[in-house]
Amino acid sequence: MLLTGYVKEMNKAQLMMTVFVPTVRDSAAAAAVRSGHFRVPLDVAECISDMQLKREDFDTLIDMALDSRDQNWFEELANRRTQV
Repeated sequence: MLLTGYVKEMNKAQLMMTVFVPTVRDSAAAAAVRSGHFRVPLDVAECISDMQLKREDFDTLIDMALDSRDQNWFEELANRRTQV
């Protein structure tokens, strides 16, 4: 299962990062993955800053900003979405 989240903290010495993932439904397993912070190895992440984001990508990220109550991130994403 592929989860979309954002990095909250990186520890390069331990090669780990803390990632926030909102509640996600896995349709294949018909189960909900709870939202929260997860520690994962740095090498499993895929950076999306180099990718061209589509409108639905911004919708997902905006949902994450709302879930995390991050108003600044929400406003940044809302502004960038209008440019797509």
